[in-house]
Amino acid sequence: MASLVRYLYKKRTIEQLQNEVLSQLRSGNAVIIKNFPCSTYTVVTDFIYALGNPITAARSAIEGSKIIQKVRKYVKPRLDPYGHEILSTTSGYFPLHTDNYCNQTPADIIGLLCQEPSASGGESLYLGLDEIRSKLPYTLFESLCQPLYQHPSGLRPIITGTKNSQKIFFNERDILLCDKGADIKMEARSIECIKLFSAFLEKETKAHKLEKKDLLLINNTRMLHGRNSFPDSGTRRFLRFRISWKD
Repeated sequence: MASLVRYLYKKRTIEQLQNEVLSQLRSGNAVIIKNFPCSTYTVVTDFIYALGNPITAARSAIEGSKIIQKVRKYVKPRLDPYGHEILSTTSGYFPLHTDNYCNQTPADIIGLLCQEPSASGGESLYLGLDEIRSKLPYTLFESLCQPLYQHPSGLRPIITGTKNSQKIFFNERDILLCDKGADIKMEARSIECIKLFSAFLEKETKAHKLEKKDLLLINNTRMLHGRNSFPDSGTRRFLRFRISWKD
């Protein structure tokens, strides 16, 4: 089953971390590196390039970098190109999802470096594909493997590939929003499967409260992730980056 694997930054070199982290991520696990430097962006940038090919940030990039984004709550949430709220810029509950679901090829690795955790709430949520496959009713799992679910490119599966190389692409809100503007609509049974799957995820999801200087790394196509809500008056600051595999 997918799990959180922990490392201490000061006890590893970048090369050691690179090899160990990549091995865990390719296995479908999430990784937390404790005490990762967050006062300078140089170490973060070097580590990003060690792991893979960085993806240019579309918005909210930090000054002097095109690949590291600020993630925080805004008084007025930011909107995506379609005019919908970007949930990571709110303090609300962010259900389990694939990052950048609407992209043709979402990032392989998502990195989140905690600069300041919220005093309460704001736990990171996660659930791996292996655990989903082992616990989800077989008929529902098989339905998710069919090209029945909306995406900007058309109807496609939520779970792709064969057992040893399966990937998951899911974001309930984005799927339903895409369906509103689609020429070919999803069938009622597809929408029902999405609702059943979301209920399953909410029941089975795991939570972990990140501390300052915790770097969380997730395989974006093997593990869904999200975030619990936190008080609207609270402060929660992260840095985020996205990476594609080198090969």
